[in-house]
Amino acid sequence: GSGGVEQPTEAEREAVLLLSASRGVGVLEMPAGRAKAKGGKGRSKVGAKKPIAKRRKANVGKKKQREVEDEGWDAEAGKELAARLGSDDDILRHVRKIKEKLRLDDAKPKTLSSLNLAAKFREVVDKDTRSVLTEIERVILDAAASILEGDGLGFHVPSRGASNQHYVQELDRIVLKDSKTQRSFGNRAEVRKVAIMSRLMQLVYELCSKDITATKRDLFYSDVKLFKKQDESDAALEDVTCMLGCTRCSLHVVASEKGLVVGRLRYREAGDLIDCTRMGVGGKAIPSNIQKCTDFESDAEFILLVEKDAAFQRLPEDRVYKR
Repeated sequence: GSGGVEQPTEAEREAVLLLSASRGVGVLEMPAGRAKAKGGKGRSKVGAKKPIAKRRKANVGKKKQREVEDEGWDAEAGKELAARLGSDDDILRHVRKIKEKLRLDDAKPKTLSSLNLAAKFREVVDKDTRSVLTEIERVILDAAASILEGDGLGFHVPSRGASNQHYVQELDRIVLKDSKTQRSFGNRAEVRKVAIMSRLMQLVYELCSKDITATKRDLFYSDVKLFKKQDESDAALEDVTCMLGCTRCSLHVVASEKGLVVGRLRYREAGDLIDCTRMGVGGKAIPSNIQKCTDFESDAEFILLVEKDAAFQRLPEDRVYKR
């Protein structure tokens, strides 16, 4: 052509055509004749697939070998574990001993008051609805008195830091010491926390007055503009429970239902009789508000806790609770 532009050679045109044709399959094949001309060894598509097939076959063989080895190891481990545990009668005999020991321990309930530790530590306990309403009213009256005295709105919140925690061995429980922090509405760094706690106590008071329950997610969506993130509302809710000295369930705030139960257990949930031996293979969902569950009846020797859902589904299918 004109202008000194060099025209592509025949070999370059052929390479471009081959590249365009190969884009549909993602493979660029060079003709055997051209490969030999460049000093290489030509191979057809069939010849190119043979090594890949061999490699796949070898990988499948290795995978099967590993599976056989794993099955053998699991079988040996199962035999070793069965030998250590003993027969079913031996296991149940140990379970009955533990059950009797726990029954004797439960016959003597221990509290902070019985241990003369009530004055030194704070214990979070379950409270009825009337007690929760009384505690909220007391906190609000104290806040109103603080405003009238000129100190402004604020709350005395127990510290939940590690330095304010203590393990009571007799109760096998972690309790809080008497350290508290003052959260003031006049402090710029704490104004949002005080506002969130005030709003949460208002919502909890409504729940308890109407005797209804809500999830933590429901509380968050009730005032998204104030809470902004659920982490903030959850943290403030924990502060409210510590300040009121009760559990989260006592505030009629529950988490989402998680977990299933099946077996020799009967109880009443909000007046309805629940028989966990008649729940099929799916089991009964554990209610988030267990305060509505009463009149428990069971002749089970022990409780088996299963983490994986696949393993749990196998147990009701085999009706292990009827053995």
